[in-house]
Amino acid sequence: MQKTSLWADLSAGAASALVALPVAIGGGILVTAPLGQEYASLGVKAGLICAVIAALVTACFGSSRFSIGGPSSTTSIVLAGALVHLTEQGANSPARIALLMAIVVALSGSLLVLSGVLRWGNFVKFIPRPVLAGFVNGVALLLVYSQLGATLGLSERFTLSPSVLPLIHWGAPLVTLLTVWVCLLAQNRKFPLPPQFAGLAIGLVSHYLLQMLFGPSAVGPVVGELPSMTGFAGWLEPATTEGALLDLPWLQIIAATLLLTLLGAVQTLMTAVTVDSLARTRHESNRELIASGLGNIASAIAGGIPSSANLGRAMANYRAGAQTRLSGAVNGAVMCGIVFIAAPLISKIPMAVMAGLLIHSATAMVDRWTIEQLRTWLRRRGRHEVRENVMVISIISLGMIWLNPVTMVAIGVVLSMGLFLKRMAKTFIRRSYDCTSIRSLKVRPAGLNEKLREHGHKVHVIELEGALFFGTADRLRHVVESHHQQASHIILDCRRVREWDATGVQIVAQLYTMLIDEGRHLLLAHVAGRKKTRQLLASYGLLDVMPASHLFADTDHALEYVENQLLSDTSPEEIETLSHAELRDTTLLQGLTEADQQILATYFDTFSAPAGQILFHIGDPGDQLFVLLEGEVTLGLPINGRQSLRRLFTITPGVVFGEMALLDAQARSACAEVNRDASIKALSRSNFERMRTEHPALFARLMQNIAHEMSLRLRLANQQLRTLED
Repeated sequence: MQKTSLWADLSAGAASALVALPVAIGGGILVTAPLGQEYASLGVKAGLICAVIAALVTACFGSSRFSIGGPSSTTSIVLAGALVHLTEQGANSPARIALLMAIVVALSGSLLVLSGVLRWGNFVKFIPRPVLAGFVNGVALLLVYSQLGATLGLSERFTLSPSVLPLIHWGAPLVTLLTVWVCLLAQNRKFPLPPQFAGLAIGLVSHYLLQMLFGPSAVGPVVGELPSMTGFAGWLEPATTEGALLDLPWLQIIAATLLLTLLGAVQTLMTAVTVDSLARTRHESNRELIASGLGNIASAIAGGIPSSANLGRAMANYRAGAQTRLSGAVNGAVMCGIVFIAAPLISKIPMAVMAGLLIHSATAMVDRWTIEQLRTWLRRRGRHEVRENVMVISIISLGMIWLNPVTMVAIGVVLSMGLFLKRMAKTFIRRSYDCTSIRSLKVRPAGLNEKLREHGHKVHVIELEGALFFGTADRLRHVVESHHQQASHIILDCRRVREWDATGVQIVAQLYTMLIDEGRHLLLAHVAGRKKTRQLLASYGLLDVMPASHLFADTDHALEYVENQLLSDTSPEEIETLSHAELRDTTLLQGLTEADQQILATYFDTFSAPAGQILFHIGDPGDQLFVLLEGEVTLGLPINGRQSLRRLFTITPGVVFGEMALLDAQARSACAEVNRDASIKALSRSNFERMRTEHPALFARLMQNIAHEMSLRLRLANQQLRTLED
């Protein structure tokens, strides 16, 4: 190791220890605050032990250069909640409290190690953001609430009752407010010393100055003499064997352990990610979890409180120039020296000053994303999701004052899931439209297009998006029953459906049966051709109810099927046009006398093309206009160079195609493949030019009819685009 790197780690470790000291003392006090002032010194000892042990262990086993294990306000609040339940049952001896603390912290550490071994580090990102923000803000509120007693100078647990008024020491609130103000001032002005030390120094001076001027009755209590920092941990004392382990509140212990594990993992990984983004380094998430777990186990054995990474310690370490994990070990060593050298001084710290330091920590703990969401909501710039986020955050944050954190997190997760399902159900239907102006890619003569326009209101397409499951399927049924009663054919466009569950498929089957009973039809698009989707639908029994003829590869083929059905039902006398047409029936000869038609027909050549023949490829010279008399031709683009085509249009008898290349003399822009044996009339470029010379008036009329045909197609395309946009 280079000398400069060693010196950087030594100085960074010492600097971060100065930041860690107030956090360790405050975290310990926070753990025992619900038990009363007499347990404050016990909490301070546990906090200092954790700061030393966890820093050394995480430095040895962690992956981040800057993260340092130790107490944090978030994990201390959770452990404090577990201790409250123990106190309520009357088992509040120091030895039993130490035992409970050791069990919770050790179990949490074991779960963190297991999470890292099983490589669950990446799963933390699935925690709903509003739940996490609400918990962090709730912890901040609880932190402030837990320090009200110390702020008022009380020596016992704070309760909201008039009986505490005579017990208030008027100087204590002044000391607390002054400490908070100095911390904020030092933070904003970027003093060379950490804000906590500036607040601690001014708070000490103001406390003892008031005590000297007005006597001890003007100010509140101090931390008090610390228990011995040597010897066995409190949970190993013989008094712990007086009661059976079964007497402990195991449900609360398990719940607190799970929450402590979750929050420890989140805080540890988020701290590492935050510092990595600044330092442009990378950490191993699972290794960080293992190191944090081992730190908690070691802290529990030594009698300490829970450990996790802390952003304040990590940022102090980074800004002081840390180069390796040695800085974390130095942090632990410096903390150890402070514990044994400065223990008498720590016992003299006023509780009002510690309250100020913790309240300042609470202000820094407030989630910044929550503030952004509040601003967006108050300015009425956000969508309803912002309002829902604010609601979830507020419920969790305020609810934690009355209910324990475990319950509120559970409520928050359930509430977030409910709102998510609500949004999924609401946005599941992307859009719906009828087919008055929408057509399939099968191009038909103008007369049949008019028939389809008249009956297009009977065909409805519903585009679905997301997951078709129990939370959305019932809404689909409601929409079909209430908004699509006039439709004879309903097409469900499932292109954007990512997931299906048994309930969703069952409701689709029920819809199909209901519509069949009413003489209507349900079709599914973007299902055929998808092997996994088809197998899933078959396994859920849908294919036992719905025939394969109602499943299509895309919406276009489903529309084509419905159009054929409509024409068969409404225009049986014209259905023959679908299989055969004459040149005189096409729009090319529209408005011509019989004599002109005969003349024009002489310029056309007739040929037959079997199914599978390619009439032209992309890039071929555009030297012919075609009129399909029998059969079917598809215009399309090759898919990835393969023989199959992606359909652009399917031409039916009586329809003109290939006119664009004939007019502009450009190369073909698509391929034309014969689907069914075809009879075709063709107008070559040479005959086209000969007509211009021999029959200019007839040529002009032909050009007018071609322009009319193209305008009709363009108008139809515009109508379809407008419908889809609306």
